[in-house]
Amino acid sequence: MRTTFSVGDLLRVKPASDLINYETKESLFGDSGLVLVIDAVEGNFLFHGYTCDTGVVRLWSHDQFVLVSKGAGG
Repeated sequence: MRTTFSVGDLLRVKPASDLINYETKESLFGDSGLVLVIDAVEGNFLFHGYTCDTGVVRLWSHDQFVLVSKGAGG
């Protein structure tokens, strides 16, 4: 069974998923690897997440993350 996350969940990237920006050679997650779920894509295993260290909002896949803290709505 695949894990899904809800709006408000705080996630940490799995170590093997640490993606690199090929232009800057830096991690897309910053130092902490924390991402806040701000919008779930219904019927899919994707979500929009706010990268806590960089402030960047991106579309992410659920399989790249583990749950750190469940959001208040979940």
